[in-house]
Amino acid sequence: MKSLLASILFLLSFLQTRSQVITPFSIRYQATQKGGIRYVSNTAVTCAAGGTCATSQAQVPPAGTAQNNNFNDAYVDIDSDASTFMSSSDSLALPGCTEISWAGLYWGGDITSASPNYATRSQVKIKVNSGAYVDLTADQIQLNSVGYTTYHCFKDVTSIAKAAGANARYTIANAVATVGATNKFGGWTIVIVYKNDLQPMRNLTVFNGLTVVSASASNTTVPISGFLTPLSGPVSFELGSVTYDGDRSQTGDAFSFNGAGTNVNITDAVNPANDVFNSTLSYNGVQKTAPFVNPAYPNTLGYDADIFTPNNSTKNYIGNSSTSANIVLSTGGETYLTQVVTLAIDVYEPDLRSSVRVSDINGGLVEPGDILEYTVTGKNIGSDPSVNTYIVDTLEGNAAYVPGSLRIVTGPNAGTKTDAASDDQAEYFAASRTIRVRIGTGANGISGGQVNNSPSGTDSTVFVFRVSATTDCVVLACDNVIDNRSYIYGTGNVSGTTFNNASNPDIFDGNGCPVPGSTPTPINAVICAAPVAGNNGPLCPGTPLNLTASASSNVTYSWAGPSSFTSTVNNPTINNVTSANAGSYTVSVRVPGSACLLSVSTTVTVTTPPNTGQLAGTAGGGAASQTKNVSLAGGLYTDPSCDVISRTVASGAAPVSGSVNSKVWVETTVPAFAGLPFVSRHYDIAPAASPSTSTGTVTLYFLQSEFNAFNAAAGSTLKMPTGPADAAGIANIRVGQFQGTSTGNTGLPGSYPAGGTVINPPDANIVWNASIGRWEITFPVVGFGGFILQTSPFVLPVNLVYFTGEKQGTDILLKWQTAGEQNSAVFEIEHSTNGVSFNKIGEVTAAGNSTQQVNYLYTHYSVPAAVNYYRLKQVDTDGKFIYSSMVAVAVSLPDAFKILVNPVIGGRLQLASGRAGVAVVTTLTGQVVKQQRVIQGIQEIAVQDLKPGVYLIRIGSGTKKFIIK
Repeated sequence: MKSLLASILFLLSFLQTRSQVITPFSIRYQATQKGGIRYVSNTAVTCAAGGTCATSQAQVPPAGTAQNNNFNDAYVDIDSDASTFMSSSDSLALPGCTEISWAGLYWGGDITSASPNYATRSQVKIKVNSGAYVDLTADQIQLNSVGYTTYHCFKDVTSIAKAAGANARYTIANAVATVGATNKFGGWTIVIVYKNDLQPMRNLTVFNGLTVVSASASNTTVPISGFLTPLSGPVSFELGSVTYDGDRSQTGDAFSFNGAGTNVNITDAVNPANDVFNSTLSYNGVQKTAPFVNPAYPNTLGYDADIFTPNNSTKNYIGNSSTSANIVLSTGGETYLTQVVTLAIDVYEPDLRSSVRVSDINGGLVEPGDILEYTVTGKNIGSDPSVNTYIVDTLEGNAAYVPGSLRIVTGPNAGTKTDAASDDQAEYFAASRTIRVRIGTGANGISGGQVNNSPSGTDSTVFVFRVSATTDCVVLACDNVIDNRSYIYGTGNVSGTTFNNASNPDIFDGNGCPVPGSTPTPINAVICAAPVAGNNGPLCPGTPLNLTASASSNVTYSWAGPSSFTSTVNNPTINNVTSANAGSYTVSVRVPGSACLLSVSTTVTVTTPPNTGQLAGTAGGGAASQTKNVSLAGGLYTDPSCDVISRTVASGAAPVSGSVNSKVWVETTVPAFAGLPFVSRHYDIAPAASPSTSTGTVTLYFLQSEFNAFNAAAGSTLKMPTGPADAAGIANIRVGQFQGTSTGNTGLPGSYPAGGTVINPPDANIVWNASIGRWEITFPVVGFGGFILQTSPFVLPVNLVYFTGEKQGTDILLKWQTAGEQNSAVFEIEHSTNGVSFNKIGEVTAAGNSTQQVNYLYTHYSVPAAVNYYRLKQVDTDGKFIYSSMVAVAVSLPDAFKILVNPVIGGRLQLASGRAGVAVVTTLTGQVVKQQRVIQGIQEIAVQDLKPGVYLIRIGSGTKKFIIK
């Protein structure tokens, strides 16, 4: 039993020792493309100077017997740089039309923890051409103690290699190894994978791992797959390896390839079949020489980086239609370590290409609005037919597809195609701005067809479509070049591999190489003004900030500003600003489908008044005024010093809109009108549009000192409040309103063309603001003009408490209340649909003489669908009369306005309105996001600056919901 157990343990030990795979080989990078693999490499150490060192270094392979076993080693150091203790270089020289796909730097060597610089073994320096060194730290490090004590590092340097291009010198410094002893080694290799459209299609694979091959572990197999060699004809391949301590003249080491059933040795002019790892740096049997490699030692004394190009004319290595093979590393006694194996092998795959050309149908320079015709060609120049083949072309935001312009000119299925999907071989998707064309034999409304392979692309398809160059100046400022690129897709008929390729614009460089990329078409945009951002500042605290940017329905906006402000509309508003809102605001504009980014900025100034709450106007100083657009929120009007004038908010049946001028005067003494005093502070509020019929809510401001002066004036039998606790004084307050324009710009009652009306503001709306020290009186108005404050409403027979109207179906119920009447005879009810021309529609007998509250009602039946204005003519028994203030009530027929398309797509809200008015768009929470005047009839409201979501739109008394997608 013990004997059997010992035998099993011995067998397991033998199998593990035989493999000696420290790290299994795996794919680091793989691509199927036209191109190849190259090494940039050199040794890090060599023999110490003296004796036969120079002679040994100069031994040209395969001749020579010198090995690192014969010498103490020393660092190679070519750069005379005090910061480096080791440096060597090599050059990359690839043919024209080459671009770098991937690059990986591998370095390593024999080292122990006692070696100098052991701690920095994962760090090296790299220099490209005559540039400065750049420090690199390994992405991965592998430590080994089998056979030798070694380390092996990897670093992805693709970005460096791409920037350096196809022809560059690389210098690596400070790759650590043990020096001053025999049988030591170290070196570095940059594995370059490149693409070149003028070379054959190949499967390019980089394997890395670590194996120690020795007499006790005499071979390692690296299986490879993931390719299909051509079905017929020659099959060529290139095989490479990076190996440490391959000694010159120690025979028995071999590198073999088995893709046809038998291991066949790899060999070339400088790497004999029985001594393939012999301290060489070579490609296709040619040793690297000066000046490309520095130092150029034909014998590196322990470092191999070779790429072989075996002669496979008899297909003894690998044949047609093969999908896998084995790479075998073996030895007859020598010990070596392999870190990298690479393979570039011909494959059977389609090579799909598309190209794009453009012509201006209008001729000359491409102007905004010109029609451009694009010609797209798709073909297969590979080795395998392509099936399910199609081409996709996505338009940028600065070009609009011309409907019905899609046509296959040559190739299978030629003819005009519809824009609809699935009915023929082509379609246009408006939402994604994408054209899709299925090409090749057998293509239909769902699947692409077969495109046969041909080096000259004989089985090609050509199709055309048209676009119009944008006329949007914001788009043109961001991106005035239409870049068009098509992408072709297909699947190998035999290989089953899916391929795609971006177009080239049929442009070639000075070396005859195709230039991949888009087809650019600049639009002449000299007629366009540069986009700007702006604001309505300077602003006072508490007022709204309105930001603006040049408007476009074809771009997206992204605002950023102080206090973490962001917005995605072109004209956002911040209500009730503070000093924290001051500063620079930047809006970034992007065109969908384009990489362009346009940014413009505006600086907002918020002015802090010297005395918070100070009212505008000085005694005898004339009018203080401000003109600006009214809003549905905020609405504060101030003078240039931010002292408060008044507040006007759009509300009611016919909300005031547009520009409003607000003025305030303060007289030096208490003025009087019709023999009765009024407060020295008086106002004029004048909308530019419909001043006599617009509705809103007004707040007027007064000081207690102004009330005190009124109370002391002659004729003030009813007093203003002496303080916030004076309820009787608050109840005495009346507002006199005078419509029209003040003659001489005095704002005094006698300067207006029309007689006055009296407004009795609700006592609850007469507020003492203790924190600021002022009275704030708020009331609704129908029509605007001059406003004074008094306690005796002229000499009226009636003390009118309120006068209101409410809609009841198509009727309007009018209500009013009096608190006292003297010799009152009748209330005549007058009606108007324009707020100017009134007609008597009825009357109600008055109470005559009363000291009690009296309530009155009157119903106006079947009123017209409009804003209806009413006033009371209060007639005394002696025939004298005075008018009340107006009330306005909106009555709309069912569907007085209708949303025509809902949800809204494309940023344009289409509606039909039964009358002119103001459209107010709000969020579901009531935040006003847009106002716009509408006319009677069908029209559009631009809502492209609003985020997707659900909104409400109100016109008059009607409200509807709509969705933006």
